[in-house]
Amino acid sequence: MGFPPRKIIITTTHKASDESRSLSKLLEHIIPNATYIPRGSKNIDEILLISLEADAEYIFVCHSKGNKVTEIKFYLIVEDQLKLLDRYMKIYEYIDYKIFGWPTMPEKGPLSVSREVRNVNPEIIDFMEKMFRLEVGLKTRLWLLVDTDKYEGYLQFVDALTVKPFTHLRISIKSNNQRKL
Repeated sequence: MGFPPRKIIITTTHKASDESRSLSKLLEHIIPNATYIPRGSKNIDEILLISLEADAEYIFVCHSKGNKVTEIKFYLIVEDQLKLLDRYMKIYEYIDYKIFGWPTMPEKGPLSVSREVRNVNPEIIDFMEKMFRLEVGLKTRLWLLVDTDKYEGYLQFVDALTVKPFTHLRISIKSNNQRKL
């Protein structure tokens, strides 16, 4: 039996969009041991200090442009410093639970995925298994369904009791090293 997973702090950039805040709250709901911290006027050093006090391992930052969420950057906390991870999640489309008719989000996560669905897009599932603490092959209240084309993945979060989706994302996993400076 291992140690429980260390905490993840989820926040947004300054002047966050409604979508960015909505996705941050959703991630807090589905990722075990995650906490959403509203950014407000806090700078990244203040977020880091809060994370250190909470004994967090990661900080996830939801970025937005206009009123759309655009990406999530992932930072590892090493001693008292932030290390930007090599991969980030590019978000092309986000449809939240309200669109699907949910007055509130279903019971709290974690997400699980079947072993068969894992084979649809192993890169996305590997990434989500590590960063979102996705459970592969276990029965949980919330499920992840994955569809994919050559470059993008389509994720649906589904309530297992009603078999009804409550969120949809169109994403790709990108490398920070491929970005132009």
